[in-house]
Amino acid sequence: MVEEEINEQINLWEDKDFLKEIDMRLDEYESGKVKTSTWEVVKQKAKLAVKG
Repeated sequence: MVEEEINEQINLWEDKDFLKEIDMRLDEYESGKVKTSTWEVVKQKAKLAVKG
């Protein structure tokens, strides 16, 4: 059963819950409600976190 689930192809563009989540996140991004980070900032924070 687990193997079948792993091999199952899922089309996220047909998943209503996924689309609802994407719409919500896009609205938050476009409204400025959430703060975003550049890839460079994300990498820098990750490197600092690994160093402790």
